[in-house]
Amino acid sequence: MAAFSFSLILCSVVVTVFANEYTENESDLRKRLFENYDKLVRPVRSAGDVIPVQVILAPLRVKDVDVKDKTVKLDTWLYLRWKDDYLSWFPSEYAGLEELSISANEVWRPDIGLYSASPDTNAFPSVLTNVVIFHNGTILWIPPYSFKSRCPPTDDQVTADTFECTLEMGSWTYDVRRVTVQEREQDVLQRFTISTDTMAGATNRNTLQNECCSAAPVVGGMEEGSALFLVDDLRKC
Repeated sequence: MAAFSFSLILCSVVVTVFANEYTENESDLRKRLFENYDKLVRPVRSAGDVIPVQVILAPLRVKDVDVKDKTVKLDTWLYLRWKDDYLSWFPSEYAGLEELSISANEVWRPDIGLYSASPDTNAFPSVLTNVVIFHNGTILWIPPYSFKSRCPPTDDQVTADTFECTLEMGSWTYDVRRVTVQEREQDVLQRFTISTDTMAGATNRNTLQNECCSAAPVVGGMEEGSALFLVDDLRKC
């Protein structure tokens, strides 16, 4: 009985030691990474370097479709991934620690917003979930994003009750010499079935590029009360 009790105590001590060691390494790494870090400046080694940002808008739910005013309300996840040249480390120097989860407020973030946002909605995600920083400097941020978007009329509108909605997203202030929107590395398209009552119109792709900002649209067919999306991730300009 005594030996059994001793084994339990020893196991508890070992687990505590490993937990403390991991916490200490994480704390040391955090201090080292952010000691002279400036989140207000693009994280590049040279002013001429461009930051590619991978952007995917994943629709979760259609909250409302206004056929008359040509607007749509959506609940989505916004998937953003980029690389920060100043937030990398060797895992072997920190007990094998390969990633950190910290507040999105503590790092530089690309100002990806919705160009087609309605005046009464936020053009940017308002919920600042944590970001994950990987040891090679890659940062992943997936905030929930609910918005109302304008859907300008197009030549592809089939009936008065069916219209195509183009969601234009991109950097709000950085031009293509500083931030570029990058297409997803895996599949070209993702399919999201919002409702199976009826089928919505076809989906197409195109790319928006201007002198101001790096941007591209996500396009989806819509009908009042239902929608079938073939959503393309944003394309590199």
